[in-house]
Amino acid sequence: MLAGADTTAIGIKAILYYVLQSPSVLAKLQAELDAANLPYPAPYEVAVKLPYLEAVIKESLRIHPIIGHILERIVPATGLALADGTILPPGTIVGMQPWVVTRAKEVYGDDVETFRPERWLKGEGESEEAAEVRVKRMRDVDFTFGGGNRVCIGRNLATVELYKVTATLFSRYSVSLALFEMRFLFYLLMGGQMELQQDWHLRYWWFVFADKIRVKITPRTSGGKVEKGT
Repeated sequence: MLAGADTTAIGIKAILYYVLQSPSVLAKLQAELDAANLPYPAPYEVAVKLPYLEAVIKESLRIHPIIGHILERIVPATGLALADGTILPPGTIVGMQPWVVTRAKEVYGDDVETFRPERWLKGEGESEEAAEVRVKRMRDVDFTFGGGNRVCIGRNLATVELYKVTATLFSRYSVSLALFEMRFLFYLLMGGQMELQQDWHLRYWWFVFADKIRVKITPRTSGGKVEKGT
């Protein structure tokens, strides 16, 4: 229960934080959700077919992997041949660090530190075949839930939760980062020249926890208009 609750909560926080840091992403996401005319709560079988929603979720989990330590495995009796020709003997402990893997420029592009959901979609002028190959390579190195025969047994349930919560939250509510009064005062004193964004607080344990994401939530209609009297 600890793993299932914490990991999913961290993923939802990452989605919330990065989407709210990018107004253009928020606008695209809500436009897609509004066009889908989702019921309440959003059904998974509908939400999972929304391409931009999927891109937002995958990009959030890429730029903020839930696990902060190396995922270890033991080399089997057959040994392990690496791409450069190195042979690792049986019994060797090997591992991959999600925060390193998800920032591999040869896989994700040079802008690996940028939150850009569009990298998971077909690019302008890109052929369907090229996009499929590029995105497949990113999917193949996605260790959000681990990999192989030790993959997270709660992966399917967590995936359903991520899609349903994200779709429901952003389709039903207008969400924005809340600013501290002191930060707003400094903003006014600086003539509106400082960047207005709230930093979260990260705790690096086995999981990378995120705290202090203060938001303002207002009910909205499916068409994106805020309901009167709320």
